[in-house]
This record gives sequence, structure tokens and C-alpha cells, in this order.
Amino acid sequence: LACMPLVPHQSMIAKELCPGIKNVARQLQESPDIEMDYNTVTLLQSFSRNCRLRQDYERKLRKEQGLADNAPVSVPPPGVPIDYTLEESALAHTDDEHETFVDMNSEVWAKSLVNDHEQTEKENDK
Repeated sequence: LACMPLVPHQSMIAKELCPGIKNVARQLQESPDIEMDYNTVTLLQSFSRNCRLRQDYERKLRKEQGLADNAPVSVPPPGVPIDYTLEESALAHTDDEHETFVDMNSEVWAKSLVNDHEQTEKENDK
């Protein structure tokens, strides 16, 4: 599931699910009391990272093809290259100037989130 945003051509899954994943990421950062296990957090991390990779790769393709920023673009087979990485400029770019990119690819972030939830559970049990 987490690899779905990397598929070739136009990805309806990426188009439909990636914005929701961004919202979940934002909610997780803003509300540490949301309960989520480590496997779920890891899945969200991977999916979010792959959404970001696809978004950046599509941006790169549009630029190379001289297309408008919001023009549909098809990722050629076999999909977003497995070794494709985000460039510094892509990390700073957002679709909305007020939006902050959440780096859910950080294992430190995931462990911190899980630890926060475990700590909250312990405090609630007291």
C-alpha cells in the first residue's frame, strides 16, 4: 500500500489519498493524544514519503516538459525511480505557502510519537 504513490502513469490513489495523509500527519503532530501503534505510524511515514516523492517527481517532469505547474503529467514506466530522492528545493516547496511539510520519514519522529502515546497511556492509568 505504501508504494502505491510510486506507480507509473497517473495515480488515482496518489491523487485521492495523498492529501488525506497530509491531514493525518498534521493531526498527529498537533494532537499527541491520538492513539496509534508503531506499525500504523510506520505505514503512514512510508506512504507520506512516497506521496512527497511522487509530487516532486511530477514537478520535475512538468518542468522538463514545459508544462504548467498544475498540468496533469504521466509518470513513465516503471514509475517513480526507486533511487529518486527529494532535493533541498523540493523540501522547501509546498502547494500552499502557509502549509508546512511534515517529515514523517524520520524514524525519530515515529518513535517519539509512539513514546508520547505510551507515556500518555501510563499517565491516564494512574
